[in-house]
Amino acid sequence: MIARSNRPTFDDPELQQGIMELRKVDNVTNLGYLALEYATLGLIVSMAIVFAEYRGGWGLAWGWNIPVFALAIILVGGIQHRLAGLGHESSHYSFMKNRFLNDFIPDVFCMFPIFTTIHFYRLFHMAHHQYTNDPERDSDLLNLGRSKRADEFPMTRE
Repeated sequence: MIARSNRPTFDDPELQQGIMELRKVDNVTNLGYLALEYATLGLIVSMAIVFAEYRGGWGLAWGWNIPVFALAIILVGGIQHRLAGLGHESSHYSFMKNRFLNDFIPDVFCMFPIFTTIHFYRLFHMAHHQYTNDPERDSDLLNLGRSKRADEFPMTRE
């Protein structure tokens, strides 16, 4: 006989309480993460500038700028992706408790740098949630195409 799992079900009050704790919006923590992203961005850009300014004094040829700047560009792209993630949280109204600040702060610091707004991202993203995995209407599947590999699901265990 197969033993039953002791895992809670979704109607378990203790599990529901834990989920509600995770859903609480924490302004301080979220602003801290935004500040950390900008501090990291500032560090990357500063290090690239310092390298460019002092490279000659260190006896390094001009060609060293290419790999250093390429690495800086890749790292800045990663930070842009992380800023978009914070913007995504804002599209679900989970960045700030105040609705105006929830849209305004990520617009200025997350979405404007990647040439969009929370409003337009939310319109697009909520269509994805409304029609998740519907090949005819899910905005993610329609815009990302075959890269999402939706036609391969469900996958076998082979």
